[in-house]
Amino acid sequence: SEYHERVRSQGQQLQQLQAELDKLHKEVSSVRAANSERVAKIVFQRLNEDFVRKPDYALSSVGASIDLEKTSHDYEDANTAYFWNRFSFWNYARPPTVILEPDVFPGNCWAFEGDQGQVVIRLPGRVQLSDVTLQHPPPSVAHTGGANSAPRDFAVY
Repeated sequence: SEYHERVRSQGQQLQQLQAELDKLHKEVSSVRAANSERVAKIVFQRLNEDFVRKPDYALSSVGASIDLEKTSHDYEDANTAYFWNRFSFWNYARPPTVILEPDVFPGNCWAFEGDQGQVVIRLPGRVQLSDVTLQHPPPSVAHTGGANSAPRDFAVY
């Protein structure tokens, strides 16, 4: 009958509209993801700018290394580590070598046990140091809204 034909036709149109809506939803999600990635890259670049405009000898890429025997133990929160390590794409515990990378993006830090710690960085050779900097993400981009775990006092020997 004509009525059934119209209902069938409208059903097909609804299916086509749903398919187009699904396609548009995927496109919007893709654009959002691309924008989020672009913003993250801009933030990352700004965090990694070298404000002192001097060579960084404490990078693994130039040959610096960590003396693990003279470095404090990593901080391990068993509950949090268990949760995050269940996902193969995430390694919760960051080794001290992460401080030799030019990355101060939130979450890419080395946490040590207790309220005092030490790290021994072996530079790639004899160098003449004029300045020492310690970088940490600013509170405005930290996940927790602050930088309570950021180093406050440090010494160089």
